[in-house]
Amino acid sequence: TLDGDLAALRTAALAYGHETGGTIHAKGTLGGSLEAPDIRAEAKITGGIYEFGATGMRLSGITLGASYADKSLDLKGSGKGASGGDFSLDGRLAGDATDLGVTLSNLLVFNRDGDLAQVSGTLALADDAEHRTLSGDLLVNEGRFDIDHLPSTRAKPIKVRWVNGAPEDDAGSALRRTLALDMSIKANRRVYVTGRGIDSEWRFDLDLSGTPAAPQIKGDATLVRGDLALASRPFVFDSGSISFDGPVDRARIALAAERVVNGFTASVDVSGSPNNPKFDLSSSPELPQDEILSRLLFGRSSIDLSPLEAAQLASSIATLSGQSTGFDPTRELQAALGLDRFSIGTSEAGDAEIGLGRYVADDVYLQLKSAGASGSSVEVEWQPREQIAVTSEANSTGEGKIAVRWKRDY
Repeated sequence: TLDGDLAALRTAALAYGHETGGTIHAKGTLGGSLEAPDIRAEAKITGGIYEFGATGMRLSGITLGASYADKSLDLKGSGKGASGGDFSLDGRLAGDATDLGVTLSNLLVFNRDGDLAQVSGTLALADDAEHRTLSGDLLVNEGRFDIDHLPSTRAKPIKVRWVNGAPEDDAGSALRRTLALDMSIKANRRVYVTGRGIDSEWRFDLDLSGTPAAPQIKGDATLVRGDLALASRPFVFDSGSISFDGPVDRARIALAAERVVNGFTASVDVSGSPNNPKFDLSSSPELPQDEILSRLLFGRSSIDLSPLEAAQLASSIATLSGQSTGFDPTRELQAALGLDRFSIGTSEAGDAEIGLGRYVADDVYLQLKSAGASGSSVEVEWQPREQIAVTSEANSTGEGKIAVRWKRDY
């Protein structure tokens, strides 16, 4: 018999990185012979807590019932997430007859360094003589990721030629079989990617295969809206996509933004991979990168800038190259206010501008902007269908407009 706190078992098992708690009541019997032992057990966990340090996922209020007999472990339980979501599981682990289902509802599965992901959907774990597979369909309700938090490209293995013959392969343990992935992951919108001046929102439709150690991703992510801020001057992205075809470091980014100031046109193209994005500036007429930024931000050549303006120019170049380490107070304030978007910048007329955005429903986005003497505006976007968006805008000058956009991805 076993009665007590799960935390004591974690300590005994040296399960570092896994925090557990709650009360467990269990009873087991051992019979049969050494050649054919007969093991039977039942356990119940109440008030359970589990936290996985690698992803920041924390579950609480866990209730779990388990029974073991005839080499089969039956499980049934439920619990809550850190932000109000919940999960449930039901099924069995029984070798080739494994069939375990998990249902997630707006569960916070990742929460580290300000990045987060909340998902809903179903997962199923199955096992046969050759494969152990985790399959399912997941919907990302909300995600927030900073480019600078993404891991750099991992070192690639090199080919090795053994002079005296290669060592024998490790047969491995039958208890630690490779887990194969077969999952569909979608997001209708509300996946925000920020960092290096980028503030963007995405939707995607991806298929995940491979293994947890070497995941393979196929599909596309499409830009919903976004801009790139250089010294508080926004470049609005005209288009954007990320194509996945294998490992994450093989994904290809294609973003394009343009800004016109006093007849001078500057364009920004973002390419490369999510782990290592590249920013390219071009202009008409053609100029070097620092000269483009100087004319764009201050309306004159870099040799005519004051020391303060030169420092601001250098900061903008560092932002593009990924070398900026400055604290971003707008992101902290956005989180404190519970907003989906929060920006501070300069309008086309040169007035200070503040923008606030939030989803008031899953398919309705509300944005408010105030630009001092340039006036204020309210914009509402409604997406009745995935390919259709209806946008209405009204400003303090009495002007208003409505637009209907239809989009088809090929």
